[in-house]
Amino acid sequence: MIYWLPTPTQQISPISHNTLLLNKKTKGNAVMKSISTIRSHQGFIRVAAISLTLVSGLVANTAAADTLDEALQSGRPIAIASYPPYMLLKSDGTPSGIGPDIDRAILQSLGLKDIKAQVMDYGAMIPSVQTKKVLFGSGGALNITAQRCEAVLFSDPTICSGTAFLVKNATAKQVTSFEDIARLGFKVGVCGGCVEEKYAISAGVTRANIVVIPDVVSGLNMLSDKRIDVIASTDADLSDAKQKSPQGADITLVSVSSIPRNCTGAAFNKNDVALRDAYNEGLKKIRASGEYKKILSSYNQEVMGAGTDTTTTAQLCSRK
Repeated sequence: MIYWLPTPTQQISPISHNTLLLNKKTKGNAVMKSISTIRSHQGFIRVAAISLTLVSGLVANTAAADTLDEALQSGRPIAIASYPPYMLLKSDGTPSGIGPDIDRAILQSLGLKDIKAQVMDYGAMIPSVQTKKVLFGSGGALNITAQRCEAVLFSDPTICSGTAFLVKNATAKQVTSFEDIARLGFKVGVCGGCVEEKYAISAGVTRANIVVIPDVVSGLNMLSDKRIDVIASTDADLSDAKQKSPQGADITLVSVSSIPRNCTGAAFNKNDVALRDAYNEGLKKIRASGEYKKILSSYNQEVMGAGTDTTTTAQLCSRK
């Protein structure tokens, strides 16, 4: 699920790493102190914004650049979240899931055999990358956004997801957008606080017709009982649910083409250009060899490869 409001276990919420950085005792304190002498009421907000930027820059750039060999031999783990099947840590400490499997294949192509991972909240990943506590943030962890591109270097897109609906076969041709849901007066099931809820509200769906569902399985039951008419979520989540559901033959997956796809990428320290470039080369290799497709297929998530070859990191970083 992609969340509109920040939560500890979801990845799309914007990360405010400046707040975390202000708690560190760095040279930035001196910058804050000198700027704080300006007491103009009208200029306070502007000065605070400048201070945050300066402090962020000081902390983020304290780690010197490593050569590619130094980075690979550093022993630092990759950062992952606990979000099966996309990312998880097995009981034996082995990182698994779509993102880590892609990372492993790429790192092994670079000669790194022993791959370690550290599980953390999404909000801790960028600060950990900036201070080089981790080698990089997993390619399946963070969506590439303009705000995040200011803080870290992203690889080429590794996996992408779009917005989709699950509907009864009979209504599949009637519902291709949130505007259609509003116009028809349909009830739509969304997870609480998810971006799909925001899309529904913006399209004019009434609050009475927006039903919060705890998970897609519960939503399928509600769809079957006619308590809702549509389930809205990511195409990856809904595709997986449709394949596993006994109702699969009675429901249709509808892609919402009017909403751009979101893509994740591996997140690197701004100084680790060589490592980021090597990761991109490794990604190209596993695509060419068919290993990339095999990884997605093993999780029944071939849909997550759509858009990765036509969407660039530069495009995502400039998307407002």
